[in-house]
Amino acid sequence: MLAFLFAALWLAIVRPVLCDADFMSVRTSLNTDFSGKQGNPAQKYFHESTFHYHYDGRFAASTIKESQRIPALKGLIQSYLSTMADIGAETWIMHGTLLGWWWNQKVMPWDTDIDVQVSEITMQFLAQYYNMTEHHFKLPGFKKGRTYLLEINPNYVIRTPDDWMNVIDARWIDTSSGLFIDMTSVRKDYDERAKGNHGALMCKDKHKYNEESIFPLRDSYFEGMPVKIPYDYTSLLVKEYGASCLTNTNYHDHIFNEETKIWEPIPKEPEKPKEPEKPKEPEKPKEPEKPKDKPQEEQQQQQEPAAKQPEQEPEQKQDDKKTDQQSQPQDQPQDKPEDKKDTKRRRRRRNLSR
Repeated sequence: MLAFLFAALWLAIVRPVLCDADFMSVRTSLNTDFSGKQGNPAQKYFHESTFHYHYDGRFAASTIKESQRIPALKGLIQSYLSTMADIGAETWIMHGTLLGWWWNQKVMPWDTDIDVQVSEITMQFLAQYYNMTEHHFKLPGFKKGRTYLLEINPNYVIRTPDDWMNVIDARWIDTSSGLFIDMTSVRKDYDERAKGNHGALMCKDKHKYNEESIFPLRDSYFEGMPVKIPYDYTSLLVKEYGASCLTNTNYHDHIFNEETKIWEPIPKEPEKPKEPEKPKEPEKPKEPEKPKDKPQEEQQQQQEPAAKQPEQEPEQKQDDKKTDQQSQPQDQPQDKPEDKKDTKRRRRRRNLSR
């Protein structure tokens, strides 16, 4: 009840801001704003960049190299945990970052952001005393160090999840790379507590918890820094990601090495060299089309006269013989009928004379 009255009093004093810090007031080296503010509703405070949703476009124009991403994320969480410990602000890791802790207490190699939580009272403390403060750290691998900005969303005082465009209550931003840590407040869920669930907790992103699942916080290490983790971390991870998240050693093109405790990329099979293209053979001339087979009836008709031809051959031979005989000269001339009569008459005359 006191927390509700405090939130109502805070709303009366501090009106929610409808946009994040002006680009010109926070920019470091860019002349162009890549925050994507123009494409978002006016009620949204934090704006993700136009080129990647895990970058702040006020501080970066593009994503950084893959080889630089994990060192940058390590610097983010190390500087954040160090700062929160120095100013006495209680915080703990959550979501995908807590899953990375489960496996080897490191940022998972495919992550692009980090998630942490604070209590509602801690968020009020940060908003009152540390909003828009910059913190410079000298980190290994960065010659000039890194400067980080703590920015509080003024709309954190709106407790209802209906304010879905402002579910992130604050960010810890790397002003060199544009990467950031999402910070959300864990609040008492008055609706659930009115139904009898006295330990009900909630966030504006609609995650619901019980006090027994988070408190008391446990002490551990993450990326070499002291860190707080929820009390019943296994049940929280299984509820959010499923039971396989605690046992699956093959994920996101990586395999977990049980000996080294490192997520190692699965080697890709080398691509087979392409065979040289064979010279094209000259096109062969097209063969003439074969005549189509004639129907059987036509074939029979053609075969029948061919079979009758031998019967006619003797007639042709006789004609040839006649022509040959006519062409050959005769040895003795044949008497004509008139010549025969003359010879008979002559014989008769001879007989009479006798």
